[in-house]
Amino acid sequence: MRNTTGTNDGHAILIVLILMTFLAALATAQFAVAQKNSQSAAYLRDYCALKQYADSGIGLAMHDLQHDLSGNKGKIGTVSWTVASDYGRDGYAGTLDEGEGDGVPTPGEPNVAPVSVGPSSLAAGLIVHVADSGFANTKRIVAVAANANATATVSTFVRSTPASLPKVAAMYVDPNLALDLKGNAFLIDGNDHKLDGTPLSGGAVPGIATAIGSPAGTNKTLLLSQIPSKSYDQIIGKDTSPSIGEQAGVDLATIFNSLKAAKTVTLTPGTYSNSTMGTLANPEFTYVSGDLQLSGNGTGAGALVVEGSVTFTGQFDFKGIVVVLGDIRLTGGGAGVHVYGSVLAGESFTAVDTTSSDVTLSGNADIYYSSEAISMVEGNMRTSYAIVYWDDQ
Repeated sequence: MRNTTGTNDGHAILIVLILMTFLAALATAQFAVAQKNSQSAAYLRDYCALKQYADSGIGLAMHDLQHDLSGNKGKIGTVSWTVASDYGRDGYAGTLDEGEGDGVPTPGEPNVAPVSVGPSSLAAGLIVHVADSGFANTKRIVAVAANANATATVSTFVRSTPASLPKVAAMYVDPNLALDLKGNAFLIDGNDHKLDGTPLSGGAVPGIATAIGSPAGTNKTLLLSQIPSKSYDQIIGKDTSPSIGEQAGVDLATIFNSLKAAKTVTLTPGTYSNSTMGTLANPEFTYVSGDLQLSGNGTGAGALVVEGSVTFTGQFDFKGIVVVLGDIRLTGGGAGVHVYGSVLAGESFTAVDTTSSDVTLSGNADIYYSSEAISMVEGNMRTSYAIVYWDDQ
């Protein structure tokens, strides 16, 4: 009989070797898959976190643009970056790697300094770049949050809306207000003036304006009926004497709320003497939640926003815009009260008391329309920004 024991042993060894090789290959493949899955999981985990930080970068830039907090115009970690540094991730020119020549900063490029964000375990950095775009009043904001595992990029375009205030009259009043214009020393002048009080060439506006009546002209007639004929020549400006007109598109509540939102100083209601409420070099937006009385010798520049009533006595010189929801009383004595800009008065929060006057001018009190003063206030108001395009990458 033939001995097949050796042959069988050889076959068994060969099978074992094949099985071992197969198991090794399988283990290697399983390890590779596990490693790949781990990398994918790390990427997805980190990307989700980084995306949130990139989104936040857009919000931070818009907030900085609106409030001018940092002086960097919304940029984070890219203040010194220019297109001359647009080398891409490897930081070398001419390699055509990711980010090179794309017109925005990329982590790894010269003059890019990511700011650390998130927990230390994430080891992530954030950069934000803000630049003008080819569209009017529109900026491009790009935020990049990255670590060793992932990169999240958000590209947006935001449009700015400059602040706008009405330039319609020396004094704009609610049509239902009661006027008390007495004496021979007051003046409401709708001719344009510079900030120093000298005449400014340009179109005049009415001395007093109000909303358009129904039918048109009725509100003007209502105000005219309250003005003594002897005072006609003390209300001057555009068109007839007295200079009174009707104007559409003036929303006192919106104007009041916009200026209130921009407040830089808040005063408690009460009486103040010899006050300084901003200067031309540093205008203030002063808000008062109730009634205000100003006496003595005072000056101011910017916006005065009063939720109650205001009484000016003594000597006061103000350049800017005054918005009062309650009554206004200007009873200047001596050198008097002088406002260069515009005064807006309305009783939108309270019922009109027809037994008393809502606007009183007596003594030496003058209101001069000044487009320069109103523009000065506009220039110091916050510009609002709205996103018009958003792209996640």
